[in-house]
Amino acid sequence: VATENAEEFRQKGELLTTFLHQVPNNQDQVELDNYYTSEKITIVLDKALTPNQNAQRYFKKYQKLKEAVKHLTGLIEETKETIQYLESVETA
Repeated sequence: VATENAEEFRQKGELLTTFLHQVPNNQDQVELDNYYTSEKITIVLDKALTPNQNAQRYFKKYQKLKEAVKHLTGLIEETKETIQYLESVETA
C-alpha cells in the first residue's frame, strides 16, 4: 500500500510539473489530464505554495515514503533472520 501511495505522489508531482502553466496560484485543488490513466485527476494543493512548490511537496512525500519502505523492508528481513535463529536455538 505504501509503495502505491508513493507512486501516486510521484505521479502527482510529475503532472503538476508537466502542466505547471495550467495550475493557477492560490488554489486548493486543480483538475488536470492524467496521462498515466487517460482520465482527469483532481490534485489537492496548498494555497500558500506556488504551483511549483506544490509539485516539489509531492516529490518530497514520494521520496519520504520510498525511503520508509526501503528501511522497513530491511527491518522485516532482519526480523525474519532473528526468528529463524530463535527457532533453531529452540529446537536445538
